[in-house]
Amino acid sequence: MEKITDKSNHYLIFILEKERYALSVSSVERIFQAVNITHLPEGPDILKGIIKMKGLIVPVINIRKRLNLPDKELELSDTMIIARTEKLIVALLVDEVTGLMEIEEKDMEQKDNILPGLKYIEGVIKFSSDIIIVCNLDDFLSLEEEEIIADITGEKKDNEY
Repeated sequence: MEKITDKSNHYLIFILEKERYALSVSSVERIFQAVNITHLPEGPDILKGIIKMKGLIVPVINIRKRLNLPDKELELSDTMIIARTEKLIVALLVDEVTGLMEIEEKDMEQKDNILPGLKYIEGVIKFSSDIIIVCNLDDFLSLEEEEIIADITGEKKDNEY
């Protein structure tokens, strides 16, 4: 994969339920084959479970729940994206990562121009025959969910990892 120096207009494209989604490359830490998730009996609904990565306990966020997609069991072909929100490092379980894309500002429609008040997305990348929904990880968790997850995983709240 090529090294990207200016990450502001580069997006990681991934698939959920045959639909394409994107995350800003600036928030992506790692991508790897899905691993077994340890479920927590009393975590918030948005928390699918936890994994251990390089000595850290990383919460796996149920991105499907936030995007109103049907839940599914972990499959060997699934991929995990480790990403950083403003306050946490999280894992997202996706069907597949398809690559990187550089997007010009003119090709991105901001969420307020689509439907004011939309949650969890920044906007859409528009093409002649297709669109890609751009997710905003910082909006995925409520303040309460962030605090509960930080307590469960033992993450420091001052972003010192």
